[in-house]
Amino acid sequence: MFFSCTKEVTIDLPQFEPKLVVDCLFGHDDTLRLNLSKTKGILDFNEKKAIENALVIISEEGNNPDTLYHAGDGKYISKLIAKLTQSYTLDVSAPGFPTVNANDIMVHASPNMGNVSYIENIYVDEEAGYIVSQARIEILDDGTGKNYYELILRNRHLIPARNTDELRISNVIYLQSIDPVLSNESDIEYHPESLIFSNELFKGHSYILTVNYVTQPQYIHNNDLLEYDHDLIIILRKTSKAYYQFKKHLTRHLYHQESDFWSGVGEPVPMFSNIKGGYGIFAAYSGITDTIINSVR
Repeated sequence: MFFSCTKEVTIDLPQFEPKLVVDCLFGHDDTLRLNLSKTKGILDFNEKKAIENALVIISEEGNNPDTLYHAGDGKYISKLIAKLTQSYTLDVSAPGFPTVNANDIMVHASPNMGNVSYIENIYVDEEAGYIVSQARIEILDDGTGKNYYELILRNRHLIPARNTDELRISNVIYLQSIDPVLSNESDIEYHPESLIFSNELFKGHSYILTVNYVTQPQYIHNNDLLEYDHDLIIILRKTSKAYYQFKKHLTRHLYHQESDFWSGVGEPVPMFSNIKGGYGIFAAYSGITDTIINSVR
């Protein structure tokens, strides 16, 4: 026989005060735009997050204040174009919320890349069986203080074993390597969507960053993993310190949200925010893009 019982327990939850959340990462020569939403309580299942009735103002160097246009669903667009070395200030007010503000400075110069190359299929990962490639990107650091960088690799390829000329662009998975800069930053273990690092080990010098990666997706045909040629798209960004700190925290935050039967749930990681009076990010970067063509067409 089986017995069960229940007991009702009353819990006094603290009063929840919603706050504004800003999402704005803006690049050099880009139109300034942002997404505006609000925090939600754990019981506010069906409540809409987007804020559509806010007054959003961005100023450049304390002048030229521009009131952003609301394009719907919490998206706000400015007439300002982000410029190098300029300081930008954000002020947001919305009914029922405290006013929030933030500021960030666009980097003084775009990043410089030297020689870039990559080698396909340098080895096969023994544990997972993945085919690993390696990229070598030369970064020419100007030595003007502490610089922060973001590297994004994408592969462009034809779909193997399919008679089509359609090219697909996909992200890559970054793997552990012996590169001192990447080892110093200790981010690979958190499965980052991009590589974030500083010039701490190569200030004022050229540096060849060595990155091991796996192309995605991996294609299987007749139970065999297919090798395929790919173009490598390289995006290098020089970022503000706030951008660097935000991406660092975001990588760990997303990683520790994952869980499984063996390891359980990871330790929560608070998010970095430079929004005074609210949450989110308002941060700048400048980037360049290069592509290594490998005759995939």
